[in-house]
Amino acid sequence: MRDVPARRRLQGARRLELDRPDSRYRYRRWRCSLFIGKSCTGGRLGSPPARNERDHRDAKRRAGREVEITRALGAEVVLYDRNSEDREAISADISDRTGAVIVPPYDHTAVIAGQGAVGLEAMQQMEEIGAVPDTFLVPCSGGGLIAGCAIAVKDAAPHVNVLAAEPEHFDDTARSLAAGKRLANSPGSASICDALLVPTPGKLTFEIMRRTLSGGVAVTEDDVKAAVRAAYLDARVVVEPGGAVGLAAVLSGKLAGSAKNICVVMSGGNIDRKLFADILTG
Repeated sequence: MRDVPARRRLQGARRLELDRPDSRYRYRRWRCSLFIGKSCTGGRLGSPPARNERDHRDAKRRAGREVEITRALGAEVVLYDRNSEDREAISADISDRTGAVIVPPYDHTAVIAGQGAVGLEAMQQMEEIGAVPDTFLVPCSGGGLIAGCAIAVKDAAPHVNVLAAEPEHFDDTARSLAAGKRLANSPGSASICDALLVPTPGKLTFEIMRRTLSGGVAVTEDDVKAAVRAAYLDARVVVEPGGAVGLAAVLSGKLAGSAKNICVVMSGGNIDRKLFADILTG
């Protein structure tokens, strides 16, 4: 499989639409609505959720547009340095000072349930076309998306192997599952998969993952770039590096076994234009 060009390996693959690109901001609000609704009905109606924006290595250039859009929606954006500051501590301080409700990015039951709608709808759509997956690959960092997906997938088809896809040097989920306890990534590494750099799985998400996941697979930077390139050239899908790790695992031949039907979740299209252009021409 390693010797077959990526575009040829995508031939015959079916694309299941969970959301249209022109409605991605509506989708983001939808998948978080369950948690926000519970927060408001819990006695804090009218208090805006606290949120801090990830400060990427070159935030001014790469996250400028996202910050602009987020502010236009009425949010106060707080930038921080992920290498020297603690976003949980910053959020807690904002909440204490303003009374804002903290919306955890992954380690909360309602967030997990909302993100699990991806797995639920994927299984429903595959049933409609008569396809039953052997393997279900999901990008993983803190674990909210894959934990929710695993619950939905295992409920619909207990035999499916749900696997975490992670960038190399940030494979804390795979190592934690193998060890039976939460492990952290070693500091000092970097990756273009900047959406998947949480140092250790969440407490709640790991308890779900260790009961529902079959393991994990790590991919290289080159694998990810090849997947981003193949997704666009063959399927006209723009996917960010972190969202392409599952596809990278398939196209690079890093999946063990001989699954016939593989469902790959590609999550997110937040990729810097220059990086995207470099990948396409690389």
